[in-house]
Amino acid sequence: MTDTRARLLAKAQQKCLPYLLDLPRFAPYLNDLTFILVGSVAAGLCHEDSDIDIAILCESDVYDSISADTAWREGKPTEIEIDGTQLHYYAETFERVESALKSLDDVSLYAYSSAVPLHDPKNQHARRFARLSEDADGIRKERLEGKLDMFLRRSRAVEQALHDPDIILLARMALELITRAAKIAALLDRIAFDPRKRLFGMAVSGITGRLIEPSLREMLVAVGDLASSEERMSSAVNRLRRTTAQVVECLSGEARRQDLRVGLDSPDYRQSKE
Repeated sequence: MTDTRARLLAKAQQKCLPYLLDLPRFAPYLNDLTFILVGSVAAGLCHEDSDIDIAILCESDVYDSISADTAWREGKPTEIEIDGTQLHYYAETFERVESALKSLDDVSLYAYSSAVPLHDPKNQHARRFARLSEDADGIRKERLEGKLDMFLRRSRAVEQALHDPDIILLARMALELITRAAKIAALLDRIAFDPRKRLFGMAVSGITGRLIEPSLREMLVAVGDLASSEERMSSAVNRLRRTTAQVVECLSGEARRQDLRVGLDSPDYRQSKE
């Protein structure tokens, strides 16, 4: 554990949690609330200026009682500064979290896979989310198989679009492919990632990520060149074709080395709606 994470974790436990426990909004329901540290501090990806993020989990009826006058359902946490550090907190129901985790939602898996319980009087966190720790490899395999399947489908769609390119459509598809490739690389390298921020930097910090980084960067440059002159656009199309093939080959090869087959050799119907 880094000194920065240790300091912020101690502040979450000693400053932020007592503040939340004393709030009139929560005080009548403390025996039914589970407070957990989530985000970059919990995941060990924090820096000196990182915020502290705390989720409060509960049943639906309790949520209805504590969530009045908040924007939590819109994804907007409540913010306050405590002892020089920004605290973000929000409540969510166990049911919605469990549903998101079951669907392998990237944001939820990032938030809750590395969560640190701060106040859990009924041991709800350990009982409800045991699979996150007990079957981490199985969950990772499911995520990779689904993402590989969809990545290969999208790469074939990009190849088709390159034959008669529409600039806006092709740019959007290429950026989507880059994002999918970054997530796969991070998972292959067992690197936790937040899909909402710093995804590229996290993805290229591992061995597989570093292998595909030059191709991903060239793809990004090519996307910018699509709106240039006809000659530069033609060059950009050729570069997208070449770099897409390079990324597909690298990720597929590493996936096979890790004995992943679903998504590569056969479709993954579980993720057909991704």
